[in-house]
Amino acid sequence: MMMTINMRPTSTMSLLCLLLMLNVDPRIHVSAFSSSSLLLQKVPSSFKNKKNYSKMSAKKLFAISSIFTDFSWNLSNSNKRNEEEAQKLLQALLDRCNQLGQVGSKCTEEERTEITIMARKLIPYSLPSPATYPVTGIHRLVHTHSKGGSSGAIGPFLVGQVTQEFLNKEQFINAVHWGPLKISLFARRKTIDKNRVQVYFDETVIQFLGKDLKRVPAKGSGVWKCLFVGEFYDDRIKKNKLIRIIEAPSLFVLEQIL
Repeated sequence: MMMTINMRPTSTMSLLCLLLMLNVDPRIHVSAFSSSSLLLQKVPSSFKNKKNYSKMSAKKLFAISSIFTDFSWNLSNSNKRNEEEAQKLLQALLDRCNQLGQVGSKCTEEERTEITIMARKLIPYSLPSPATYPVTGIHRLVHTHSKGGSSGAIGPFLVGQVTQEFLNKEQFINAVHWGPLKISLFARRKTIDKNRVQVYFDETVIQFLGKDLKRVPAKGSGVWKCLFVGEFYDDRIKKNKLIRIIEAPSLFVLEQIL
């Protein structure tokens, strides 16, 4: 069993004192990654054998109890601080994306770099294995650096609404809506690893007022890198949103109201 615990330096010293008290050097290995992080491997047999508890003095048991209370307190506060920091970063990113609009190709190079830096700051706060997250439903494009039709732009003035709809675990539709006109790109996705998915494009469908005008086989594939997946509470609408940040290979920021 392996577990990472983030703690203050004082908690780190408490853990080392605990290990010395329990005499568990052969059974537990501690590696310091930084001044506030330790990696624990395995569980000391002294905790598995109930007879060992009877041999401990009340004073030692009280000390151990205090140490683990300290661990729990620090872990809880660390998680809370991380959540608050993630929410601040998400708020800043979404606010800036909304200011610039969904079509990043119309922004300056400096503005696109600014968005990229803000997006990458969120990577450490993503849910684990973002590429394997079970996405469902309809997601709306907030911002992209793509210069193609996936940005929703036609010419210098017309911009349509871009959505991504997941039909099941594998199939999804990228669509652009311009009033009654809708162009859909049907595609499939397959997970490569915890951060990447392979995407295959199957068919393009053009519809007007919900009726098919044309269906064209699509070709091509690509690898999408999932940088971030996580929830954000939007205080303006009093609802949670799922935020996804993808490089495909251009940067895409998408949201889904939960």
